[in-house]
Amino acid sequence: MSSARQRNGRATRRAARFVLGREHRCHRKARTEYIKIEKTKAIADAQALLRLAILVSDRSFVPTPRALGPQSPEEAMRVGGQAAAIVIAGSAVATILFFGSFKDSNAQSNARYLPQYAADGQLLLPKDFHEWVYVGSPLTPNALNGGQANFPEFHNVYIEPGSYAIYKKTGEFPEGTIFFKELQLTLPQENADGSRTEASGRGYFPGKWNGADVTVKDSKRFADTNGWGYFNFNHHEPKASMAKVKSKDECAYCHIANAKKDEVWTQFYPLLDNKDAR
Repeated sequence: MSSARQRNGRATRRAARFVLGREHRCHRKARTEYIKIEKTKAIADAQALLRLAILVSDRSFVPTPRALGPQSPEEAMRVGGQAAAIVIAGSAVATILFFGSFKDSNAQSNARYLPQYAADGQLLLPKDFHEWVYVGSPLTPNALNGGQANFPEFHNVYIEPGSYAIYKKTGEFPEGTIFFKELQLTLPQENADGSRTEASGRGYFPGKWNGADVTVKDSKRFADTNGWGYFNFNHHEPKASMAKVKSKDECAYCHIANAKKDEVWTQFYPLLDNKDAR
């Protein structure tokens, strides 16, 4: 019995040396010998590999000479080849799963949030806009606008991420693009111009939220306003849950006359205006 185990041990070591030689040296003699073995045992190898793959998929299974059952040097070499094949195949499967997950992750991250409307045509307040791409914050302090700016006071502007991804590639805002402008008051003024002094110096500092405006691109739905719809979700808190589209003389006319690109104030948003940033 001891002699048989020794022979099996020697056979297993020879198989290991053979596999390593095939893997690392790949000299002609090793390839020729391997091909001979594979040709004579092709069907058995395929069946054994399938069984081994099923076993290896069970984390509780650890391949051993006894589990694989080598009974001769030839069998040991065949099992060694199978084990190497399983390692290679396992690596390939792991690679495929990784890149498949990466691809799915990218697809998910680039999935677009499109405008949602109520039955009467009102736009529903977009969700999770704070997670969108931030493009800029123009500032119109009340104190510098007769005590009541049209859009008080910080205009924190976000673009829907999927639309931004397309814009980066094409330089054009796709249909369904949403811009979310959240208004935010400054902290209470200490000076006549509305400014105050904080640790960083004198200026204007963000305070409470103050409502929102939303712009949507839809060339068919908003054909009368150059393809963009404008919505006011209150200029105070809380924000409205839905809003009606504004008439052309309320919002669109100003964008048409003054906005730099496709009715969008890209002149205030370097991320959208700077070609190098895209």
